[in-house]
Amino acid sequence: MNKLSTTSMLGASGESYKFDVYSSETIFNHVGGVYLIAKRYKLADGKFTLDPIYIAELADLSTLFGFHKRQNCFQRHGANCKCIYLCSDSELRKEIVEDLIEKHEPYCND
Repeated sequence: MNKLSTTSMLGASGESYKFDVYSSETIFNHVGGVYLIAKRYKLADGKFTLDPIYIAELADLSTLFGFHKRQNCFQRHGANCKCIYLCSDSELRKEIVEDLIEKHEPYCND
């Protein structure tokens, strides 16, 4: 896996979550975590930023490849990376997803 960078995402609760950022083609190991599909782009000052497009969780991140049910929405919004926050606790993953969605209101989450 080629990690591009790390980023912190703030939730509505004020909690900060540190995500590893990977290219959209990356395939992950069999681990649980929260994931963001995002558009990563460079600002005028040369730093990179992310625009969260979709936030969800999986018990097995190795299944996060190929076609996704929201793929068309990802493409419309320029998705080009996956951000991963490893977490084996399913209840905690769900709480983190809710916290992040409430704060960021990603385009492809209904």
